[in-house]
Amino acid sequence: MKYFVFDMDEAIAELYSAFYFITSLRLPAIIETEFPQYRLLVSDSLTKQLETAYLHFIKVVVQKETSYKPLGILRPGVLHVMKLLHQMQKAKKVAHVVIYSNNDSLPCLQFVRDVIHEYLGTTDLICECAHRSHPLRNEFSIKHRPRLIDKSWECLRRVLVEGHCKAPATLGPEDVYFFDDLIHPDLQLALGRQYHRVPPYEFKASYERLVEIYTDVIQHVSMVQFAPLVAMIYGTARNPVATCLQHIVTIFKASTVQTASKEDIPPLHDKGITIMKDAIHSLRHRAIKKQTKKKRRTHKKIIG
Repeated sequence: MKYFVFDMDEAIAELYSAFYFITSLRLPAIIETEFPQYRLLVSDSLTKQLETAYLHFIKVVVQKETSYKPLGILRPGVLHVMKLLHQMQKAKKVAHVVIYSNNDSLPCLQFVRDVIHEYLGTTDLICECAHRSHPLRNEFSIKHRPRLIDKSWECLRRVLVEGHCKAPATLGPEDVYFFDDLIHPDLQLALGRQYHRVPPYEFKASYERLVEIYTDVIQHVSMVQFAPLVAMIYGTARNPVATCLQHIVTIFKASTVQTASKEDIPPLHDKGITIMKDAIHSLRHRAIKKQTKKKRRTHKKIIG
């Protein structure tokens, strides 16, 4: 079976407008890993409130992204691409999907995964979110490689085989389809024609529309506990304190500029989606052709 691997930023999503809304709803997890000094300030009740708000946020985002006027956080058409892959997975032609990104915010990768899974009604399509600091990624330490994080076949293979996907040890480049808006030379050399470069997706969803969704989903979260934590993590010299939702929105707005207006609609059809669908249809065609040849051979044996 095959594995489909996608870059995130500007390939299947553009999270600039949604970053603070997503990560603030996952604040307990972020504090646990990045700001352990604030652990004692996160109560169990606040954690449960934010979990509920996050799940609500996912559901509303799916509703909006599948409406006549998508938000455009996900590249329009990506959900349909994932639906095709889910069908291929059920047909035993595709094993799993992986998000392989140099974005270092794991909650952002998980958000994209969760939106896709909510849309499909599954939890099994995307088996791994390989962010920049993923424990199986070691591009930074590979000898003779420039001191920057780049994507490599060696690392991707390790993630697929040793990570949650549990790909077979015999996994080779012919088993992997990869999609990115950038060129990563080592990975491109290994994958050849199965490395697909897509045009960058640069639409920045409307901040105003996201505020409306955020305001709705967070209404049952205790601002007495939540707002001060947001200020500690995201506050600036201009906005160092937060005591209410309006303060939180002001802090987020200060770092989120030049997004689409409420009336803007993302590009509904683009070459990137066509490239993704063509790769899926090519695999499906090969699978059907292979199955047909097998049936013909079996038929000849029966006749003989």
